[in-house]
Amino acid sequence: MTFLPLLVWSLLATHQAPAANATGPELARVVWLEKRGADLADRILIENSTKSILKQAGENPKNIGSPVIVRDGNRWLVFYEKPGSFNKEFTVYKVVECDVKDIKLGRVLESIKLPSDVIELANYFASWKKQFGELSYVMYMIPMLEPTGGFSLYVMPRQDNPDEIIIGKDLKSSYLPGEAKPYVVTTFHQTVHKVHPKDLIKSLPPGAHDPGFGHNHANSDYPTETDVAVAILFPNVRWHVLGKGVHYRIEPTGQITLLPMPTPDAK
Repeated sequence: MTFLPLLVWSLLATHQAPAANATGPELARVVWLEKRGADLADRILIENSTKSILKQAGENPKNIGSPVIVRDGNRWLVFYEKPGSFNKEFTVYKVVECDVKDIKLGRVLESIKLPSDVIELANYFASWKKQFGELSYVMYMIPMLEPTGGFSLYVMPRQDNPDEIIIGKDLKSSYLPGEAKPYVVTTFHQTVHKVHPKDLIKSLPPGAHDPGFGHNHANSDYPTETDVAVAILFPNVRWHVLGKGVHYRIEPTGQITLLPMPTPDAK
């Protein structure tokens, strides 16, 4: 099934865009998005690399879902769940150990227990995988500990074709202890875009003289952390996001840059 890029440009100038030299909460929000997006991109690259290592070791990673990834000093420990397992608890199948500086030189370990502070996150992850069923094998499901406690799970389309970028139907499920509503699910993109590089020059609206892929955020003024991750994973693409009267471009480094709103070309 092929989805053509669906671009809905509702340029609703409902309020002023934040200043380019934004400070305080606005700047803090952008910096957080940049860092979290970079973290997600790193974990996708680690997952892809360690699945290749499993394959080289004689394992079939095709039916193995996304892992739990933990940094331990100068190494990553990447915990994979038993293939086809939709248990209530996360059952470790294989562990790949790799150096933080070179994830391509990993080795498969037979048994390492999950760290005690990660077990709750892993079981939360497993419960979501059970809800997604077979879909969990065609999505990135990225569990992450939060620095203030609790954890989040990101669900993103899997990028299997280097000549095709997929964005859409991604969400973040969070457990935030101490909050009035500790379980929160946030949907980022509900429309699937499949973007081919040859189409990028055509994808921005009139008046935006900077080729790249753009899409509209109807309910947010900012890019999402998954937008940042995709921009980093595809460094040759200029990733544009329009909110309510704001226009951002995400650089290949993950930096978020505020740009003027596109304006229609004069007839």
